[in-house]
Amino acid sequence: MAIFEGDEYLSSSIDRRPKFHLYRPHIALISGIAYDHINVFPSLEIYEKQFEIFINLIEKNGKLFFYENDEVLKKMLENSKNKISKIPYKTHNFSIKNQKTFLNYNGKEIPIHFFGEHNLQNLEGAKKICMSLGVKEKDFYNSIKNFRGANRRLEILKKNENTNIFWDFAHSPSKLKASVNAVKNQFRNRKLVSCMELHTFSSLSKNFLKFYKNTMQESDFAFVYFNPETIKHKKLENIKIEEIKNSFAKKDLKVFTKKNDIFLNNLK
Repeated sequence: MAIFEGDEYLSSSIDRRPKFHLYRPHIALISGIAYDHINVFPSLEIYEKQFEIFINLIEKNGKLFFYENDEVLKKMLENSKNKISKIPYKTHNFSIKNQKTFLNYNGKEIPIHFFGEHNLQNLEGAKKICMSLGVKEKDFYNSIKNFRGANRRLEILKKNENTNIFWDFAHSPSKLKASVNAVKNQFRNRKLVSCMELHTFSSLSKNFLKFYKNTMQESDFAFVYFNPETIKHKKLENIKIEEIKNSFAKKDLKVFTKKNDIFLNNLK
């Protein structure tokens, strides 16, 4: 058995096909479709088309597990003529108590080491795939108790009784919003300070900034940093601080172009 993480980005500089067009899997999972990589896919329609192609490349009589609340994905599957099993999943039932997430299963509360609704969606999809391969449900839950999440995805750096500091690689709008909301829901009684760096080609592109609207609304204090030299290096059009503020649509958002200014002026 071979397991690959799906990736819609180009295979290489000379092979312009998305990587996941080469896989032709027997079993696939799509957790959702959210626009990214504007440097490769200049429009939302072109981006979404890559997923349509991927769905049709799944082997005949294969299985596709998909998040049932993604309307774009659901429409694609309705229109797809590929003869595969299309199996929906949703967010696993869970509860949060004393800043700890528990899976609700058969009247039991199973503690886990990660959190966030998006992660609980992924967990449910993974569980369905495992069970389709013959893994027993009780074995899945016994194993998931020890899983500590992926590196650089809400990875804990430091903590004490009053503060948790996380490092997260969420740079696309949908991932940023999911991470911000996850932390706020996990620590409802704390103030949330969110610091986001715009550094990818997409995030520094004027035409893409609008997709960040309302992504940091749950933050009590929100900061965005970008380096004008990075924009020059990527040969992109210059971005003004006000354009970023308007795009995020958060009234008290603070934007910086020098890293030290965030700490010197605001986190004393």
